[in-house]
This record gives sequence, structure tokens and C-alpha cells, in this order.
Amino acid sequence: MDKRSSSPSQGFSLIEVIVSILFLMIAITGLMTLYTSMSSQVEWMRWKRNAMLVAQKSIEELVADPNVPIGPIETVDVFVTPFQSVKSTLEMTQPDPHDPKTIECKVKGKWNDRDVSVSLRTIVGR
Repeated sequence: MDKRSSSPSQGFSLIEVIVSILFLMIAITGLMTLYTSMSSQVEWMRWKRNAMLVAQKSIEELVADPNVPIGPIETVDVFVTPFQSVKSTLEMTQPDPHDPKTIECKVKGKWNDRDVSVSLRTIVGR
């Protein structure tokens, strides 16, 4: 009697290997999509944080020297990484003409083809 014909076959069939590879490819594709999405969100949060720091610095300079006029719109670089920055605008305004002590600082930019902005308000002893 032939031993190979009586014993069950060892290993995986070709269809099992193909199905397992398919499952692995779907899982890896999902993880890569998640990674790309999260990477974009992290860069957006870095821009937002750095834009807030630029606005805060401008307000602190205004508080330190109240004689500085609230000036025109400035162009600033808001860094996302040490090698990547977003050209943004910095605008200092008085949102309420009847309340000259309230100052608003807006930083506006373009991120992934959409307009984004950050705004800070404070009361200055003018």
C-alpha cells in the first residue's frame, strides 16, 4: 500500500494561501489609509498651534507697547515642519469700534486647498 495516498495532505492549498494574502492586503491598505489621514491631521494641528503662537506673540508685542498702531495685514510664514511653511496673513483689528480696548488677531492661510484661520481676542489697556 502506498503511504502517500493514505495520509492526509500536509500544508496549505493554493486557494487558502490566496485568501490569506487577500486578507493581509485589505488590512495593510486600511492601515496605510489611516496613517495618511492621521499624518495630514497632525500637520494641520501643527499649523494651527504655530499660527496661535504667531498671533499670541503679536498681541504680546501690542500689550508691551500700547503706542504701536494696529497696522495693516502682514504676510508671515507659519511653519508646519522645520522644512515646510505655509504663507499666511496676520491681521490685527478692533472688532468693535465702540470698544477700543478689544483687539482681535487673525492668522489666515491656505492648507490643502482650503482656507483656514485662527483668531485670538484680548483686552488691551489702551
